[in-house]
Amino acid sequence: MDVNGIIREISPSIFRYSGYTREELIGKPVEEVYYNPEDRKAFLSELQKKGEVADYDIRLKTKNGQVKWSSLSVHLILDDHGHPKSIEGSMRDVTERKRSEQIQTVLFNISNAVATTRDVEELIEIIQIQLGTLVDTTNFYVALYNEETGMLTTTFYKDELDEMSSWPAAKSATGYVIKTQKSLLAKKEDWEPYYKSGEIEEVGVPSSAWLGVPLVMDGKAAGALVVQSYDNPEAYSQNDAEMLEFISHQISLSIQRKKAEQDLNAAMESARESDRLKSAFLANMSHEIRTPMNAILGFSELLGQPDNTAGEQEKFIGIIQHAGNRLMQIIDDIVDLSKLDANQIRITNSTCNLNELLTGTVNAFRSAEQMKKKSGVELKLNIPQSLNNLEIETDPLRLQQILDNLISNAIKFTHKGSIETGVSLTESNGDQYLEFYVADTGKGIPQDKLSIIFERFRQVEENEYHEGAGLGLSISKALAQLLGGDITVTSEEGKGTTFRLSIPFVSARTTPKSAPEIVNDLSINLRGKLIYVAEDDDDSFQYISLLLKGSEAEMRRAVTGDILIEMIHDKTPDLLLLDINMPGKTGYECLKTIREAGYGFRIIAQTAYAMAEEKKRCMEEGCDGYLAKPFTKKRLFESISEVLRIT
Repeated sequence: MDVNGIIREISPSIFRYSGYTREELIGKPVEEVYYNPEDRKAFLSELQKKGEVADYDIRLKTKNGQVKWSSLSVHLILDDHGHPKSIEGSMRDVTERKRSEQIQTVLFNISNAVATTRDVEELIEIIQIQLGTLVDTTNFYVALYNEETGMLTTTFYKDELDEMSSWPAAKSATGYVIKTQKSLLAKKEDWEPYYKSGEIEEVGVPSSAWLGVPLVMDGKAAGALVVQSYDNPEAYSQNDAEMLEFISHQISLSIQRKKAEQDLNAAMESARESDRLKSAFLANMSHEIRTPMNAILGFSELLGQPDNTAGEQEKFIGIIQHAGNRLMQIIDDIVDLSKLDANQIRITNSTCNLNELLTGTVNAFRSAEQMKKKSGVELKLNIPQSLNNLEIETDPLRLQQILDNLISNAIKFTHKGSIETGVSLTESNGDQYLEFYVADTGKGIPQDKLSIIFERFRQVEENEYHEGAGLGLSISKALAQLLGGDITVTSEEGKGTTFRLSIPFVSARTTPKSAPEIVNDLSINLRGKLIYVAEDDDDSFQYISLLLKGSEAEMRRAVTGDILIEMIHDKTPDLLLLDINMPGKTGYECLKTIREAGYGFRIIAQTAYAMAEEKKRCMEEGCDGYLAKPFTKKRLFESISEVLRIT
């Protein structure tokens, strides 16, 4: 080779090494056989300094495109004037030695990357870079297999022509490698037999050379490593496949270790978050329970002072009632949450009037204590004429509960403007849905918080106090799903929030039953009626006695179930207010005894077991009415009027 880099002569061994004939190389620039032409500059610089170089390792390119490592031993030949005239020397193939050294380096670097990378994606990117020192990884991915879904997913995918993150393993080349747990090396023409047999179908852009190696974890192939070339059919050899098979064990272990570390970190973070949420929830619950209790106990004590004016007495009573209602809401939320977890909430569909439900809901909030502090907020109701007086089949109690939660939430975060509740009839895939909405002009929700608002115990502003336990939206979404629908939210900070509740539209098939006529005022005439009150709690009995004080009914009390049965045998009442949780004979045992004995008087269960299933059981075992504690005077009078048919 002359000093200009033109090849002048070669030995016969060069043909065996490179695949080039003498005729193909003589007269050609030596750059054509260098894998990286820049390597020649470094080599010549070293040669010019010393005049000769021994055992200089460099990468050369063979005729078929393969890369081989050569160890060069060369010296300069000088002319009569001492100037370089040509270069002469020998070379030997050290590809196997260099590849062995490189493999050890790659294995070390991949193993070390487990400790230095943040996640599996970054680890696989390092693997791609490291393997690039051994084979062409221009187009590279690692696909992991999910046995349950039958899908392949990639956390790192580098490709010139394709971009895939997930695809079915069945009948894909990658899936075939995983299923057979064997490497597959194929050129474009090699795929035809697989396509004809139906074992593999074409996925993505066809490549000129494709090499896939299984990644075995815990004794089975859990994924595959794939490299491919779109323009060089000779990009990969069987030696490359064997080399990747050897390295794949370390790659599998590294990915498995990183994934386990990532899962552990996620679990620890989840545990820390859970602990933080639990602490925040307990602190919030303590506040939410103690605050209304403080008002109840404090103003109850003030009621006993003799110098209170009538106006003060009324004000104190109003505060106590509001605090009691707030406390009951917390208890109801916790009970509902427990029932949802135990799968004990049952949807009971009945006919209800859409107008009455929405109008009653909004009107109740207009006169509620919560709205009295919001003088700059207007409550609006929008019911299209086409849906006026529509009778629907749903669970009105649960629908009412969801709407109450959404409106109450809107009031909490809206200080000026309006809150509009409305409904429309929509259609999707041939099915009709009622879409309720609650839209406010409040402060709005940040976009990064929209994903947490339906989580339990979560509040958008968790470092800022807002009344409530953070359960309402979580319960509402679960109830919506039980109704066959869902709740979605859109929001813009500073402009407001819109919640949409969608439930299947089922038109009422029967004429709705007219509600029984009840008294509209808070008085009832029970003259001549004998009422037994089975109640072991003194305060509860005292409360009932005061409620019925002006009714002119004759009242008698039974403090145990056994005493109650003796009283009934002695004299039959017109009405029994029966506490279910009684000492001695329980309320249910008393019911069984009474009905088996053939007594036909009316019975109203009054109990603190306020589950829907409890009401159903009471009615099935012989009760004519049901009162969940705590109940109001109005509710007691309504229930008595219904069962005694007082008009």
